[in-house]
Amino acid sequence: MNTDPTPKTEAPPRLIAAFSRGFSMVANNLQLLIFPIAIDLLLWFGPRLRVYNLLQPSIQAYFEQMKAMNQAMLNEMLPLARDAWQGALQNFSLFSALRALPIGVPSLLGYRGPLETPFGPARILESNSLAAALLAWLVLSLLGLALGVIYFRMLSRAQGDPRPAKAGTFGWQAGQTLLLMLLLFALFATLAAPSILVVALISLFSPQLAQFFLITASILGLWLLLPLLFSPHGIFAYQLDALRAALLSYRLVRVFLPGTGMFLLLVMLISRGMDTLWLTAPGSSWMLLVGILGHAFISSGLMMASFVYYKMGMHWMEYTLNNARPPAVRL
Repeated sequence: MNTDPTPKTEAPPRLIAAFSRGFSMVANNLQLLIFPIAIDLLLWFGPRLRVYNLLQPSIQAYFEQMKAMNQAMLNEMLPLARDAWQGALQNFSLFSALRALPIGVPSLLGYRGPLETPFGPARILESNSLAAALLAWLVLSLLGLALGVIYFRMLSRAQGDPRPAKAGTFGWQAGQTLLLMLLLFALFATLAAPSILVVALISLFSPQLAQFFLITASILGLWLLLPLLFSPHGIFAYQLDALRAALLSYRLVRVFLPGTGMFLLLVMLISRGMDTLWLTAPGSSWMLLVGILGHAFISSGLMMASFVYYKMGMHWMEYTLNNARPPAVRL
């Protein structure tokens, strides 16, 4: 019978122990790499479904309007911003929706797929209908969500969950995952909408002050949303509903600060740093395959480490709660 290998000790979660155990579990369960590798191979060799011709005129018109404002700072930044948008549209593919966020299969080429392959230029399909593009994005996003649910279930089961797997739990976890994503999106929109409005109003008087406010609002939003990063773990590790998983994630991060903040920072630094290394090879080189394989292992190891850290934190909170003593009554 499988048992949960996460030790229920009297110590709070440890960074090194979480990373070590997470990568060891992935090394012993290489089937976890199948989905990340498969999605990247599809994005590399498969057709690219773009909306470049559909959105390029609108983006060009927007930058022409900004240029007409004739502000010195804007005129200096507009060429760089225009080139960045054009490059993003050229490399963007609707198939990147398979990399559903925040719960999905990690992908190296998700939002920056190459236009070249070892066999020649990638096949490009342009969408000329906004309705068709939105429908394709929705269908691919739902498919990516389903793949993400399977992937997260595999991560959770690889830790030795003693409870037998039930077919009915897939639908329940998928529903809770979708609900969680809607809750996070609603929270993000609630925070972002007034911030964007205020930035737009301030930019009419002072672009420098608007930039400062945007940076401040971004930091505040990150501080509010960061504690919710462990929400999916509760759904798959303990079969909690979306709201309880989010509340426990918030409590876990706040209780173990700054340790949890350091763990999340290390995960992001390792992930971004290694992605930069994996993407050094051009799309026309077979060396990119090495990057895809390396990314699959590192990203899966980091995801597994987050599950280990989450369970260690939950066990520690359970231990402290069970062993808490009521204060002595003084007469």
